[in-house]
Formats: sequence, structure tokens, C-alpha cells
Amino acid sequence: MRRRVILAALSALEAVALASHNRRAVLSLPLAAAPVVPLAAEPAAAARPRRVLVAGASGRSGRECVRALDGDERYTAVPLVRSLERWRVAAAAAGLEATGRTVVEADVTAPATLDRALKGIDDVICDVGFVPTFDAEADRRAALDVDRDGVVALVEAAERAKLPGRFVLVSSLLAGEAAARDRTASYRMLNGLGGVLAAQRAAEARLRESPLDWPIPRPGACA
Repeated sequence: MRRRVILAALSALEAVALASHNRRAVLSLPLAAAPVVPLAAEPAAAARPRRVLVAGASGRSGRECVRALDGDERYTAVPLVRSLERWRVAAAAAGLEATGRTVVEADVTAPATLDRALKGIDDVICDVGFVPTFDAEADRRAALDVDRDGVVALVEAAERAKLPGRFVLVSSLLAGEAAARDRTASYRMLNGLGGVLAAQRAAEARLRESPLDWPIPRPGACA
């Protein structure tokens, strides 16, 4: 199901952008399959594949982003991971090619490592997120470090690099201002994990202020 949501996110954001000619959009997405559509509308015979940096590639949905890009000759996926060893293990478990590709070892919580990660990159998919421990204070710090400050650091690195393509921020259902105002039971339950929705909302706000070309898909929770 998670793979279907990621593919739906990539497809829906491009379909909306092409229909409206507005390549900046926040998209709340249903839990449904959708055909894969390119991140950018390009001729079939591009001069070279677009290099897409996938931040958070070792995670489940990050691996599926890599898999989706691997299936399209117009793109070259460049995983950004905190640990090359963890990437090798995760890629092998997911049946992905762990060798023969460029993999960038960097950390969104260490901004000084990010500038080199953006060199030669056309597009970014940011799919980072902290892993809950259910320790309230530890989760609060991690949500701020990763889902807020880490995303902001990657946005700012992309700005410095003058990213030529799109910065796709995979956020979360209920991360918007309306959900924060309504504070439904679902919102309170999910945000109870370290205040993660508030952290994601702050990161989204920073990206919306950016001159970058940005869509923000908000896929729902799933298994």
C-alpha cells in the first residue's frame, strides 16, 4: 500500500501541475493506485536522464521512490542516506540494485554535509522523517531535528545550489493549517508522536516561501 501511495503522489502532483500550469501545489491524496507520471514534462528523448536526489532513500517509501525512478529511463535516482551500510542492507532487502549507482552519504540534521549532495542534481524528492520511539521528549526533539529543521536545511541547500528542477516534499495528511485548527481526534493522535504534524507544517511553510519549484503531496497513513 505504501508503494501505491508514493506512486499516486508522484503521478497526481504532475497531473495537477500540467493541468494548471502552476508547478507549486499542496496535494492531499487518496489511498489509491495511479499510473506513474514523470516529475517533469520532458521530451521522450532527453539529452540525459534527470538526476533525482531521493532524501530518506533507506526508508520504506524512500526505497519505493527509488524503485519508481529506476523504472523510467528518463531519470537516474541518487539516494541520499545517513549510512551507506544501512542503505546496502535496506536496498538488498527491497531487491534494489545496491551497487553501480551513485549514493550520497549526508545527513539533513548536519547542514554542512548537504551542499555537496546537491551537486549535479536536477530534482529532489524529500521523504525524510523521524522514527518514533514513543519516548515523548526524544520524539519531540527528533521531529524538530528531522521533520522541521532537517527539511528546511535541505530546502536551503537546494536554494544555494539553484536547483533547476523540482523540490518534491512528501509530507503527511493532516499537516495543513486547517487540520491544526480543527484538531480532530486523528490529528491529535498523529501529532501526539513528538508533535510531528506541527514540525511538518513548519517545514511546508518554509518551502512555500522558497523560489524553488515545489509540489507538496500529502499522502495518507498506511501500512
